[in-house]
Amino acid sequence: YIGIDYSGRGKPTAGNPTIRVYEAGVGTEALAVHSAVARNWSRAEAAAWLLSRLRENERAIVGVDHAFSFPRIKLKGYASWPRFLRVFRSKWQTDRKSVSKAAISSAYPGCERLLRLTEQWTSSAKGVFDCNGPGVACSTFAGLPWLLHIREQCRGRVFFWPFDGWEPPGDKHVIAEVYPSLFRNRYRHSGLKGDCLDAFSVAQWLKDMDANGFLARYFNPPLTAEQKDVARLEGWILGVA
Repeated sequence: YIGIDYSGRGKPTAGNPTIRVYEAGVGTEALAVHSAVARNWSRAEAAAWLLSRLRENERAIVGVDHAFSFPRIKLKGYASWPRFLRVFRSKWQTDRKSVSKAAISSAYPGCERLLRLTEQWTSSAKGVFDCNGPGVACSTFAGLPWLLHIREQCRGRVFFWPFDGWEPPGDKHVIAEVYPSLFRNRYRHSGLKGDCLDAFSVAQWLKDMDANGFLARYFNPPLTAEQKDVARLEGWILGVA
């Protein structure tokens, strides 16, 4: 059970103190995973570490704290989520260079209030184009090419939920979008704060829900068939039901 608190700050290869990784095992609570080469994780190194972990046989579920797609109004013409990722990577190249709120706002003027369906189902999640204050805009733009990289490198070993379907198969790793604010308060007793608490909360919540037999419920939120079609392009936040 892996929780990644993400950040779009700085260059892809630069150490970033706000990227945190925690992992829980079947018999252990979530513990911090530290960079092997630097004081702080970079996005490039975090992706490389995750790829290495996903090449192991022990099945993993990974929660990543940024949006995996755009609102459907901005997805017209894309037949699939992988097609969107390929076009996005070609245009933005954020796996090679940094991204700024100014660049996002300039590319999508007047879109700061656009929300995906899953964000509409929460009380506080911000949209991917909302660059006012803290949010997921830069994290999303910085992280999307790495999702494609992992998908291409893993060659069918990883199930991206819900883009690949709503029920994860028992023989694949799972990667899903998460929003730590949904369950952060459950784990304040851990003594952790900020980004560490967020990453810990994701990993520990995944483990706890699986152990209690509830995780399958969250993989099948109560959506209509039409809403599920929308979410297969826009994505869905695991835990929103």
